[in-house]
Amino acid sequence: MEKLLYSATSRNKFLALSLLILFFILMIRYLLLPNLKIEIALINSVLENLFSTGFTTILIAYLVFWLTPKVMNNSNMEVISPYQIKEKLREGREADEYWYSGGTGRHTRAVTLPELAKASRTSNTTKRIYIQVLDPTNNDVLESYVNYRNRVRTGAKDPWNIERAKKEIYATIISVYIWKREQPLIEVTLGLKKEVSLFRFDLSSSVLVITKEDPAEPALFCVQGTFFHKAYKEELRLSLEQSRVLRTDIKGFIFSELSKEKLIYILKKLEIYDESLNDINLEEIIGLIRKGENPYA
Repeated sequence: MEKLLYSATSRNKFLALSLLILFFILMIRYLLLPNLKIEIALINSVLENLFSTGFTTILIAYLVFWLTPKVMNNSNMEVISPYQIKEKLREGREADEYWYSGGTGRHTRAVTLPELAKASRTSNTTKRIYIQVLDPTNNDVLESYVNYRNRVRTGAKDPWNIERAKKEIYATIISVYIWKREQPLIEVTLGLKKEVSLFRFDLSSSVLVITKEDPAEPALFCVQGTFFHKAYKEELRLSLEQSRVLRTDIKGFIFSELSKEKLIYILKKLEIYDESLNDINLEEIIGLIRKGENPYA
């Protein structure tokens, strides 16, 4: 009952259904049975008790809901199964503002950016995206991330190293500048973090989904207006302020122009180019960009 009342949509549906049921009980008791000349005291008593009990329960539930402090009503967060994560992330992409903070940003690169760019083009509206990934030039941070990732259940089956993590992050960064050129209506702010988190945050103006590195793990979910949604949005803002925010005035390039030379140009302009990158590494980064692997597929 509590969870039903927290959501305005669920609350309205619950009220409408409850009133409809109570209305049918009254119709049966005072119209149907008398017309059928059925006068059984037990049936009449049962129907009357059903009506009074139902009406009282609904009334008490709404009184408790409205008398409960708003901050408590808006503090709910639920656990969702791994099978629900994909759908909840899709719900988040229907908004005009989107925040992501995590490790390498594979899902953001493969799904979030393309889908928001497409939605921006279709609706002819600006989409504001704030992305935070690990700093690819900080080997200590990357080592911490790789060590943690390789310990989780799915990570043990496909172990990473610092080089792979670095290539994944570079692929995400380059993808941002490609999509900014492909779709000028999306505004992307990209920050590089100095610390590793156990959690990944996907927060839009409508929902928040908190996941872990292992896609087989459950996630946390809450909606706009809740205490946690507001609190984590402020957390992401503060985190972005402490990150190394990359320049937004650098002109990117379209997908058809993707090449090693273009990749090197952008990374050097951003001052995050790693001199140890060779031709094979660059080709692998280009392959990651083109492949667009979705970890939740």
